[in-house]
Amino acid sequence: MTDEIEQETGPPRNPFAPGAVARLGDPSSTAWTVPTTSVVDAWQAVDDYLARARPLPGDTASAAAAAAASGEVVMVSGEPGSGKTHLVNEIINRLQHPVDRSAPTAVCVFIGAQGPGFYETYREAFIRRFDFEDIVALVVDAYALVVAEQFQEHNPALADNLRNGSADPREVVQRLGQRNLSLSRFQARLPEIVGDENLGHALSLLLHSRLDMAAWEWLQGLPPSAALAERGIAEPLSEAGALAALGAFATLHSWLGRRFVLIIDDLEKLLSDDRRPAWGRARPLRALLDTFIATGGMLVLSALPEFFEALPVDVSPRIRTQLVPTPMTGRDVASFIALRRRNHDGPTLDFTRAAVDEIVRLTGGAPRPVLRLCYRAYHLAAPRGAPVDPATVQAAALRRLGTTGEPLAEVNARVERVLFAKGWQFVAQHRLPDDPAAQTLAPMVEYWVPIPAGQDASGCAIILTGAVLDPRDAASVGDRCRKVRRRWPDRRALVVVAEYLSQDLRGSLTEAGGVEPILYQPSELLDTLHERLEGVARQLGAGTASAVPAAAPPELSGFGDKLERVGWQVSRTQDGMAELAVRLEQIAQETQQQWREVSQSLREERQRPEQPAADHLDPRLDQLFHGARSSLNAVDAVADLLHDAFDASSRQSDPVSQLLIRRLRRNNAFEAIGVALTLRSLLDSFQQGIAGWLRETRGRPLRETDRGRLESLCDTYEAVYQTVPLSSLERLGDLAAYAETRDVRYRGDRFTRHVAILRALDGLGGLVLRAALEASETTGGP
Repeated sequence: MTDEIEQETGPPRNPFAPGAVARLGDPSSTAWTVPTTSVVDAWQAVDDYLARARPLPGDTASAAAAAAASGEVVMVSGEPGSGKTHLVNEIINRLQHPVDRSAPTAVCVFIGAQGPGFYETYREAFIRRFDFEDIVALVVDAYALVVAEQFQEHNPALADNLRNGSADPREVVQRLGQRNLSLSRFQARLPEIVGDENLGHALSLLLHSRLDMAAWEWLQGLPPSAALAERGIAEPLSEAGALAALGAFATLHSWLGRRFVLIIDDLEKLLSDDRRPAWGRARPLRALLDTFIATGGMLVLSALPEFFEALPVDVSPRIRTQLVPTPMTGRDVASFIALRRRNHDGPTLDFTRAAVDEIVRLTGGAPRPVLRLCYRAYHLAAPRGAPVDPATVQAAALRRLGTTGEPLAEVNARVERVLFAKGWQFVAQHRLPDDPAAQTLAPMVEYWVPIPAGQDASGCAIILTGAVLDPRDAASVGDRCRKVRRRWPDRRALVVVAEYLSQDLRGSLTEAGGVEPILYQPSELLDTLHERLEGVARQLGAGTASAVPAAAPPELSGFGDKLERVGWQVSRTQDGMAELAVRLEQIAQETQQQWREVSQSLREERQRPEQPAADHLDPRLDQLFHGARSSLNAVDAVADLLHDAFDASSRQSDPVSQLLIRRLRRNNAFEAIGVALTLRSLLDSFQQGIAGWLRETRGRPLRETDRGRLESLCDTYEAVYQTVPLSSLERLGDLAAYAETRDVRYRGDRFTRHVAILRALDGLGGLVLRAALEASETTGGP
C-alpha cells in the first residue's frame, strides 16, 4: 500500500479514531464510509423511496392514491459490532442529502429504543426529539390548511396564502373575528386527520393559550390534568396509545404533503428476559407498520436478529426491505485505511498487505473490531516508525480498552456475579466425572451449571481462557471442551474468552463445546451469558424428560428446574430490598438538597478559575481542553435563568419563575443539563490526571511505564465518554437562546450545534495522548 500514499518525514500520528462505536445520527461516521454491498443497498432503498409519488397537502383523495405504494418499512438486522448503526446513519445521511437535490427533503426523526416497551420509547426518546414550539408549528400548519378550506370559495387568494405559509392562520381568524368558530372546526377535524380521538384533541389544544402546557405534558406521557379530564382526555398514554401516537405523527405529516421517516435503533431492548416481545399483543405494532405504509411514510427498524425472529408471523411480511450489514473484505479494509490516511493532516505509517489480511482474519470483517484493531495496531507501531505488520496486529488484539487488572481474574469475578444475579445454581472450580466405571475425572472447569440442579450428568461447564488468536489456541481450549463432554451427551462447554477471539476460530469452539463461545465485553456479559445458558436449558429439556414422572406432560420437563432458579433469583433479590429501600429514602432526602444546590453549583462551575500554572499544561493541551469545555458553555444559561427567577427586582415586574418553568419544560432541559455537567466533571478529572502525569515526568526521559500510565488515562476517558448518553446534548444547544451574554459557541440550528459538540469531544483521548507525549518530549531530560 506504500504506492497509494506518499510517505512524509516526521513523527507519525494515529489517523484512526480511538472510539469505534457509531452514534445514531452522527454525520461524521459517514465521512469514512466504504461502499460495501450493504451500504449500496441502503442507498438504493432510500433513493427508491424518495422517487415514489407523495400526497398533496390536505388532499385526501390524492393522498390515498399516492400512498398506496409509496410507504416503506425497512429492517436493519445484525449482531453487535456488525455495523447496524453505521448503516442506519447512511440512511439518515441519504435522506438529509438526497441524490436528487430538487426533491423535497423528508422529515427524519431518529431515536434509540428504550425498554421495555414502545411506551418508554415514545416517552423517553421520540417525544423528546421535539420541543413545544416544534409541535405547535406542526399543528399550526395543519390549522392553516383547515382554515384555507374555510376561505377557499369566498377568498381564494387568502386561502393560497394560508397554504403556502405566508399567512398565519391564528392572526387571520383573529382579524376576521372567527377565532372561536375556526378553532371549533379544527378541534373537530384534527382527530379525523390523525386517526385518534385523544391525540387529535390534545394536539388541537396546543393552540389554546390556557391549555397548551397541559396538552404538551400529556403528549410527553404525563397523566392528564383536571382541565384535560373535563375535556374528555381522562387517561395517560398507554402502550397501544404510544404506538398510535407514533403513527399519528406520520399521518399528520402525510396529510400536510410531507414525507415522514421514523428510524428506531436498538429495538432488541424491547425483548423481555425470555426473548419474547415485551410489548404484549402484536396488534398495535401491526397497526403502526400499516400506518406508515398507508401514509407514504418510511419506518426503519434496527435491531439484533432475535428481535425480528420474535415478531409475529403476520408482522414480518409487512417489512418490505431487509438490510444486513456485510462483513468488510480485505479490499474494503485496505480502502478504509487508505481513506483515513489520505485525509489525515500529517505523515502516517503504512499497513502491509499481510497486516490487512490478519485484521480481516481476526475480526471476521466486523466493522467495529476492524476499527478498534486499526487504531490499536497503529498506536503500537508508531513508536518504532515502522509499517504495521501481522505481529503488531496480533499484539494489538490483546490490548483491551481501560484494562487495569488481570483479564482472567476480572472476567472470573464478573461471570460469578452474573450467575448469582440471574439465579443459576453453580459450583466454582469443579472437577466433573469423566468415566463413571473407572471413576476418573475430567479437567477442572471454572464453573459448572447443572441443569437440572444437583447432578453432574447434564448441564453447562463454563471455561475461561485468555486469547484465541491462532489454531493452536483453539485446539488447546477445544480439547478441554471435548474432555468435559465425552461420554456425556447432555453436557455443554461454554468458552468465555477474556482477551480476543479470532472470528475464523469461533466455529471450532462452537463445535467442541456445543454452544457458541462468548468474547468478553463488560457491558454485554450479563445478557449474553444468561441467554447462552437459557439456550442450553432449552436444548437439554428433552434430554432430561426421563427424570420427570411419566404422568407429567413433556412441556413440563424443565419447568421445575427453571422455577427453582427463579426462586433463587427472587430470594437473592429480596436480600437487597431492605438496602434498596434505605437508599431510596436517602435519595428522596438528597433530592431537595440537590435542587437547592443547583443554582450555586452552576454559578461556581461558571466562575471556576482557569487551571493554575502549576499544572504545567502545554498550550496545545490547554487548547484541547478549553475547546472541549467551551462546547458545553450553553449550560451556563441555566444559572442565569435561576438567578433571574429569584431576583427580587425581576419579580416586581415580571413572573420570571413561571417563564423559567415554561422554558425548562418546553426544552426538556434537565437531562441535557445533567449530561453536560457530568461531561464537565469528566473533562476536569481527565485534565487533572494529565497535569499530574506531566508534573511527574517533567525533567527526565520517559520510561515505558510512563507511557503505559498515560495510555491508561486516555483509554479511561474514552471508555467513560462512550457510556454517556450523548443524544440528550442536542437539547443543550437550545439553551443558547437564553445565554445572550455568554460566550456560547455554535448558535446555529440544533443539529449543527449537536454535531459541533460531539466533534469537540469525540476522540479527545487520542488527541490528548499525542499532545502530552509531544509536551513531555519538549520538556524532558536528555
